[in-house]
Amino acid sequence: MDLLYRVISLLAILFTGAMTLVMLFTYRRPRQVRVLALLLSLLLSLIALPLFIWLSGARLNLWLGVPAFVLGLVVGTIRGLTTRLSYEGGQVVARRSWLFLLGWGASLVLAQALAMAGSALLAAAGLIPLYLATGTEVGIQANLLLRRIFLRPSPA
Repeated sequence: MDLLYRVISLLAILFTGAMTLVMLFTYRRPRQVRVLALLLSLLLSLIALPLFIWLSGARLNLWLGVPAFVLGLVVGTIRGLTTRLSYEGGQVVARRSWLFLLGWGASLVLAQALAMAGSALLAAAGLIPLYLATGTEVGIQANLLLRRIFLRPSPA
């Protein structure tokens, strides 16, 4: 049973790392910003953290997790304000930084590896950047969603 747990944990780590790399390559170019995509990304960001905590068994005291999440929301809101939205070809496009995604994926892989190694305390400490990065992503998505809804083409 322990071997099965380790194999599943290793596969989860590899899958998370691979998906982070795939997302990094897709974030490099300017991409179209759609309201539905922003809503879906916002929802998935909010679901990913509790789902990971539930599946991994790593726990973090809420006195540490909630302030990290709120700080991430503030940073994400500021980061969302720095994302340039523009019209190209009649569509709204944005170029976003991939560093937040890299940090989020790396902290998730680190927490998974520490949980697999049986170090629950270190895995919980590895969740702090995950809370921060998830809050940041939620702040960015919410900011971009509101800006996208109210963006009007500039008169040319």
